[in-house]
Amino acid sequence: MSGLRDYEQWHRRYDDPNSDLSWRLRTVQGYLRQALDRYTGPIRMLSCCSGDGRDVLEVLAQRSDAERVSAVLVEAHPVIADRARRSAAAVAAHVEVRTADAGVTDTYLGVVPAEVVLLVGIFGNISDTDLARTIATAPALCRPGATRRTAVHLPALTSGGSSYHGMCAPRYDYWVKVDKMSISLDAELGDAVRDAARRTGKGLSSWLAEAAETKLRAEALGQFLDEWEREHGPLTAAELERAERELGLRAADPAA
Repeated sequence: MSGLRDYEQWHRRYDDPNSDLSWRLRTVQGYLRQALDRYTGPIRMLSCCSGDGRDVLEVLAQRSDAERVSAVLVEAHPVIADRARRSAAAVAAHVEVRTADAGVTDTYLGVVPAEVVLLVGIFGNISDTDLARTIATAPALCRPGATRRTAVHLPALTSGGSSYHGMCAPRYDYWVKVDKMSISLDAELGDAVRDAARRTGKGLSSWLAEAAETKLRAEALGQFLDEWEREHGPLTAAELERAERELGLRAADPAA
């Protein structure tokens, strides 16, 4: 593993309850608890690039119904994978830890499709090309009606003299099932929606689905930012301007 990040050292950041990794861990575990509460009966769970699996294993250790869960954790680092196996022995769920490359399809033989799929801590460590491939392939890992949990990275934020790099906002749950419904729109709005879909070359249903998903992701991001500001204080105008520039939403100051 020459040339790779020292992931054993990296995992020690979890020991600091105020670190960005600890914050992400608590956030992911909260969504995982919601997903487990949502489903009844047996659940198959998959965590890709799972590390030592603490996001999954700590949640399962606290549940009286953990025996209904069958989980597979995929981790390439052998030392960290062994640590996950030792922790897994203490939970009632059936947990298999596979020391394997999460980017190889054979790794998932006999595992997918799953009701709950975690893709956490991956996107900031792969190329844009691999990122696109991962997003495109991820639905194949999911059973119809599954919950897929991923994370998106925000620009570095600073508050109170401290810097928070690589903060992650969990994406809105991606539901694989198809839910047919009828909706009513104001006539003028309906015409505008049809025109917009036509201009993009998409069907009306696809356009509306994308618009709904965009709205839900915006709300999820707003909830994340509210929680971040409650914990670290409000973002300053200078920080917001910097984020807008990095995201390409604001032209650079010509005098800078």
